[in-house]
Amino acid sequence: MPCYSNFTLIQVSFTSQIKEKSVVLQMPDKSIVEVPCGLVIWAAGNKGRDVTQKLMAKLPEDQKNKRGITVDGMLLPFGAFFFCLCVSHLVDHRLPSDERN
Repeated sequence: MPCYSNFTLIQVSFTSQIKEKSVVLQMPDKSIVEVPCGLVIWAAGNKGRDVTQKLMAKLPEDQKNKRGITVDGMLLPFGAFFFCLCVSHLVDHRLPSDERN
């Protein structure tokens, strides 16, 4: 399967129109930009899960971002001395050349 790396991440914009081969965005400076595209993925209005909200509520001095947990360079939440993450499945990103016995 080929790997494609020609993509653009656009943040802090308002989607005002979707066309067959482009998306029309309003940028923070109120300018309108039409971006040609083959696939558009966006997230809006997402609310954190209860466990996230509860953790943030227990660390009010360190967790001031209402949209998500603020983490340090090691991806540990500010204000927490440990953190446990459970995932439903693990993805192995090793390449055959990375495998060791």
